[in-house]
Amino acid sequence: MSLKTIKTTLETFLNTNVTTKVIKWNNTASYTLNSVGQTQPEIDALNVFIEPRIIPITQDRELMSTSTPRKFEVFFQIDIYTKRGTGTGEIYTTIELLDAVFVEEIVTGVVVETSKTLPSFEDGDWIITPVRYLAYVWG
Repeated sequence: MSLKTIKTTLETFLNTNVTTKVIKWNNTASYTLNSVGQTQPEIDALNVFIEPRIIPITQDRELMSTSTPRKFEVFFQIDIYTKRGTGTGEIYTTIELLDAVFVEEIVTGVVVETSKTLPSFEDGDWIITPVRYLAYVWG
């Protein structure tokens, strides 16, 4: 298994299991809700959306005697974007939703362990709150 496979597996799982939040796909202009593309007026009206990304950590060789000696470890980071001035309630609701979907799950061989919410920061009209999920697979 590779980093690209982990990315595809976790993004597909996110898309399937988070159907109430708009997802902006990283490094694209594509926004979807429940797998349906959003129009520009819908995007302009958003007060909250999420954006997933993979942050590679290690690709270590663990045990020489196993049939799958490499461990690929990543952070699956989901940035929660909330419009400035709309309050923090939606941030916490979204974190709870994402934790319920990912924490301590095994998704097609990808193990997702823990989550960590990083400090929020501002970018233009948006407050961005990153949530990181430690995930790994043997491959």
